[in-house]
This record gives sequence, C-alpha cells and structure tokens, in this order.
Amino acid sequence: MPTLLSLASSVMPIVIALLGTSVACAEDTPRPTASDSPAFSKLLGLSRDLNAPVVIDATLDRPGKKKVLIYYANETAPSADEAKNYDVLIQWLKTSDEESIRKIARSLESDLKTFHAVVDEEIAAIQRNLSKADPNTKVAAVIFTNRLARRGVFRVQESGSDAVAEAKIAMPKLNGLVCKSNPLAHPDVFTAALTAVSKRFDAANHQYVLVTKSHGGPQVALTPRIVLEASTTSRQDLLAMLDRDVTRTKSETLAAGTRTLLESAKLLLDADKWEMPFLDKDNALDASDINSKLPAVGVTKADFVSTITAMGRQSGMKFPVLFVESCRSQLEDVELRELTAADSNIGLLYTSDLKGLSYKTLDYDKVFQSLDDGHSLSQAMHRELLAVHQKHKADRERGADPLRGPAAELNK
Repeated sequence: MPTLLSLASSVMPIVIALLGTSVACAEDTPRPTASDSPAFSKLLGLSRDLNAPVVIDATLDRPGKKKVLIYYANETAPSADEAKNYDVLIQWLKTSDEESIRKIARSLESDLKTFHAVVDEEIAAIQRNLSKADPNTKVAAVIFTNRLARRGVFRVQESGSDAVAEAKIAMPKLNGLVCKSNPLAHPDVFTAALTAVSKRFDAANHQYVLVTKSHGGPQVALTPRIVLEASTTSRQDLLAMLDRDVTRTKSETLAAGTRTLLESAKLLLDADKWEMPFLDKDNALDASDINSKLPAVGVTKADFVSTITAMGRQSGMKFPVLFVESCRSQLEDVELRELTAADSNIGLLYTSDLKGLSYKTLDYDKVFQSLDDGHSLSQAMHRELLAVHQKHKADRERGADPLRGPAAELNK
C-alpha cells in the first residue's frame, strides 16, 4: 500500500521492480496519445480511485439469506525469517548512491509498519460492531490474515456476540520463505479458505460478501510486497541492476507510452508475468537463472476469477458483493466474461483503477451503521463503496488532492 508515486516518473519502473506490481506504471496500460488529454491525465496522474461497480447479476442478492462477511487480508506481516529477509534487502537499498532507490527502502519500511496496522484496525471495527449488532441482523464474519493462516486458523464471529472463535483451515504444503510467510497470496490457500467458509456456513442458507485486501497489480489480485530472497543474490548484483535501470529509465519517455521492461522487475517479482524478453547485452543473467531464484507467489486475476466461479459450481457460493481491494485490480475483458457467464455467482464487483487504492478504503463503522438502518450487509457494503467511488470521482473533477488525506505516501 505505501507508494512511491510521489517520485518522479523517471524512476517508476524501479518502484515496480522492488514493490512488485503494487504501484502504477505506464507500460502495462493502454497507450493514449497526447490528444487523449483527460484519459491520459488520469493514466499518468497520482490517482487512487475506486472504480464504479460492475453489475454482473443485479438479481443475485437474497435479502432473506444470512450474509457472511469474508475479510481476506493478505497483509504485510512477515514471519521472523521473512523479517530478516526484509532487513537485509532494505539495508542493501539504503547503501545505494541513488536517492530514488533509497526512497524505495523507506517505502518498504513504511509498508511493514502500516499495512498490518490498518488491517488490525479494520478487524477491530468489524468485531466491535458485530458484538453490538442485533442478532436478528443475520450477519456473521470470518477473518483471514497471514498471521492467522500461518497457524492454520481463521476467526469466526456472529452478530450480537462478543465470542470470537478460531476454526481450522486445511492448509496445503507451501515451499519457500516468502510463500510460507504470506500464505494468503497462494492460490491453493485462497481456494482452501473459501472452501472452509462454505463448510461452516452452507450456501443453501447463506450468501457471502467477499473483501480481498492485498497488494496487487495488472495481472495479480493477491501478491506480497516483494518475493526476492536475499540469499539468492548479493547486494552488489542487486544495486548494479537497479543502477542500470535508473540510467536507462532516465532516457525513456514514459509520457509517450514507452514500455520499459526491466530485468529487476522479473528478478524481484515473478507473479506479474512479463510477455517480452527482458535481457539486454549488458545483463549476464538469463531467464532460467532468474526464474530459478523465485518462488511462485501470487494469485493471478485469472486464477482469482476461476476460484470464485468454481466455488459457485462446486459449493453453490454466491457473492452479492465482491470487493478486490488491491491496486490496479480492475479485470480484463476475458476475466469479466468468465464472471458474467451463465449461472454467474457475483452480484456487484468493485475494483480499483489503473493506479490503485490507499491502505484504507472502507469505514466499517459506517457499513454497520447501515445495518442498523435496516439494510442487509450486501446493501450496506454497496452503499458505502458507492459513496467512496462518488467521492473519488468528485475529488478528481474539482481537482482536489487525489491521494486524499495525511497518508498520501502510503498506498497498496
């Protein structure tokens, strides 16, 4: 969530490289020309906008069915081993002569402090409001975080009760330091989590409001901030690669839509698959060398959509509201077509624009206030998300600060 969009656009590809696919870049987006000024301004501007909802099946919501809020937070909260890995990489970056690279180190430090803190704040709000809610509101919540998943559990709470139970999740075997520390960024864990919810709250009597909170990117819905293990490279090699990127990027014209493909982007994040060759005559590494260094981390948008639709076919799960709360989470046409196929199990889909979102999008106190006003959970979530979208749109139209608020440097 913390971003470096405040950096000059000349260092943007370096930001992408180190921070995975969580920040904006021009090279993976449609190629506007200078004559496309409104779209072009949004593409290259410092936007952090929630898209308007995509209405997939407006008739899906069944007010009489109990609603289950699935809060699935792939937060940055490293295990002890991954924390050491972060420390090493950050210290390496801080020794660079390039200020842009040192800023990346500071951004990673901010993410380590901020992401899990926002998640904890939102969980506390959900649990607090559930405990005060009328039991007749027919609402429950299930909470998934990386910290819980590493213990093989998730939390369950019913409306009108202070009791928060822990339930088991059938965790697959994970390999690699990053995968083990960030299990919710693995497609098999995402499937296991939804399966566990469907078994606890059967689809015959329940519907589900799903919020997935994570870093994200053009091809990934769920990904850790970084996936590189320091043990697979050296400070000298890493900084040399980034220094080359700085030099080369300064000669690129991102504003003209030039696609810059960086060795470091491939090295540091495998989840966002690049389609073009990334080696040049100055690079001693080849593709097999780089791929061998990286674990397969991240839930692609294609896998994300496939999992959602499969849960509908196999378990009957229906989601009146789905909020993919990660940067650049909007779906491509091929993914939307799968969601809108016959027997779709999605009602409303909320995603972020090509730049992303800040750490905190929803005020869960307001969501639960709408419950008190007689709305179902899916209606309440839709009302609040739509209000956020409308505010973002109004802010942009009047030229207000699009990063909104004191945490302007922090985003997913």
